[in-house]
Amino acid sequence: MADPTVEMIQLGPIVIDHTAASALVEGDVVVQTDLVGVVGAAAAIGGLTSLHVSGVGRFPKPTGANTDAAAGTLFYWDVADTNAQEDADTGTNKLIGKSVQAVTTTDTHVLIYISQ
Repeated sequence: MADPTVEMIQLGPIVIDHTAASALVEGDVVVQTDLVGVVGAAAAIGGLTSLHVSGVGRFPKPTGANTDAAAGTLFYWDVADTNAQEDADTGTNKLIGKSVQAVTTTDTHVLIYISQ
């Protein structure tokens, strides 16, 4: 399984409050229905933290599974596999945003502009 931690490369202006339903560390991905955010600071269960819902993040992606993708390709968060994929999986995977650079099948991460 890929490391689900996301490194925020460029922080966006939109950060929202989030009450942790489980223990979280900075860089964890949280999905709330169709809203995908990246945790800004660690939080214990019930603790308040922030979610980055815009900006550019370095998301893990599976190697070999995805085809080469150009900049501007839509990527989705796969909750089960904890990585970014090009497949919406009929709505199971949630839209993160668009890649900001090309990626290849051998890349382990993709830079994504979070925009839902």
